[in-house]
Amino acid sequence: MPSDQDVYLFREGTLANLHRMLGCHLAESGLGAAFAVWAPNASAVSVMGDWNGWNPDVNHLSPRPDGSGIWEGALDGVQHGQAYKYRIVTRDGSHKLDKADPVGFFCELPPATASRAWRLDYEWGDGTWMSSRGAHNGLEAPMAIYEAHLGSWRRKDGEFLNYRELAHAMADYLKDLGFTHVELMPITEHPFYGSWGYQTTGYFAPTARYGTPQDLMYFVDHLHNHGFLHQDRGLWRLAPAFDLNPFPDRARELKTWISEEAGPEATIEALLSIIAYFRITTKRAKEILREVERAVSGWRKQGRTLGMTERELDGFAEAFEHPERKAAQRAAR
Repeated sequence: MPSDQDVYLFREGTLANLHRMLGCHLAESGLGAAFAVWAPNASAVSVMGDWNGWNPDVNHLSPRPDGSGIWEGALDGVQHGQAYKYRIVTRDGSHKLDKADPVGFFCELPPATASRAWRLDYEWGDGTWMSSRGAHNGLEAPMAIYEAHLGSWRRKDGEFLNYRELAHAMADYLKDLGFTHVELMPITEHPFYGSWGYQTTGYFAPTARYGTPQDLMYFVDHLHNHGFLHQDRGLWRLAPAFDLNPFPDRARELKTWISEEAGPEATIEALLSIIAYFRITTKRAKEILREVERAVSGWRKQGRTLGMTERELDGFAEAFEHPERKAAQRAAR
């Protein structure tokens, strides 16, 4: 469950481990889990899943009394691998929405859309390589980057290879060609395969198309032990929030939660957490954060593109131009 210190940093926009505070975290005993989700404009939130027959009236979450917009609760009966969604009731009670966990660690295989309660246990074997990673990115070090989309890079009888099969095939292939770095097109979960991963719906969940989170860990582990550095592309569009009423008059046109909707602090905060979660290098992290800062700075332009008047935009200025934004700007430099 979120601590008071976590919530303080969260509200400040500087928390760098959202994945440890929000989402589904299974109990050590293996039965039960703690849930937390940011839904500041909801009037009620519950969790439904395999353990309660998908009944939204059984496991209700409670809003924290500190006004953070976080709903939380400890639920019995939840087990590893079980699917779940949040039932979100809008502020005026007019809509009930069933949503996957924006900070979920694993999802059902598309086209199914639920999140899965999942442990992230894994015994890494790349300690030696990690300790020398800086030298691999030095100015004097050779760099030859191989970019790949895992789903189309190689298949077997028309079917996807899993992360473990890809690890061995790619490491052998690239070593023969002399590449030093591997840059993957987005591997986070996405509903439409044709997007190649750029329509992400969960930044903390590697796509189930190629296996489990542990299978992806093995992929990274294996590449590291063969001398390759990995990176991921396209990490900035979604902030982990269920802010259900950001632009009331433009709801139909804003079909994904992009940075302009959640606000600069939430977006920067989400990226800091994603960077920590996927162990992205400091250099790449700074590049990503600068991209986000430029995008968030253009929120008025985005609003005009959607047909909003200057008067409408002025109504949102406080959310995007308040003093706390300085924290986000500092983080992006």
